[in-house]
Amino acid sequence: LYQTGNGFNIVTAGQKVASPTAGEVKLGGIQQLVDPAAEWKQVFNEVWSMQKDYFYVENMHGADWKAMKTKYEKFLPFVNHRSDLGYLLNEMMGEMVVGHNYIYPGDQPSTPSVSVGVLGADYTLNNGYYQIVKLFTRLEWNPSFKAPLAEPGLNIKEGDYIVAVNGTELTEDKDIYSLFDNT
Repeated sequence: LYQTGNGFNIVTAGQKVASPTAGEVKLGGIQQLVDPAAEWKQVFNEVWSMQKDYFYVENMHGADWKAMKTKYEKFLPFVNHRSDLGYLLNEMMGEMVVGHNYIYPGDQPSTPSVSVGVLGADYTLNNGYYQIVKLFTRLEWNPSFKAPLAEPGLNIKEGDYIVAVNGTELTEDKDIYSLFDNT
């Protein structure tokens, strides 16, 4: 694996590279789901550890650093935004009573919205599956409204079950809307 100004490439080791684009790895369009709570816990632990290992005096200005971790770690389940984590870290760092130790906001990128498709129906759970209770039709006065299950020729009716979406089985233990992320 090697990197150029144009990206990453994978080629056989020990052989001459045939062209600058040989073995090019396409990275466009990659998306990654993130578990913010797990990420924030990791950030918390790394900040605590870095302070323990690199603070300029071993006695942490008299703060019992292991006790500080215990004291502030219990608030992690209540962190609901990256700025909450910054606040929590600043409070923990404040226990050292030093004016030159800061936590900056960190990565707070704008989050792109994820479109979630809808079928234009109300459902109920019945016999372990989603059952259609009401089908909505197109609204001629608003052409942007869609009614995917009420399209001509589909012959879908109220009372029918939705047992799979795009080949993935749909049972009551799965959130129907999770199967329509990015659709």
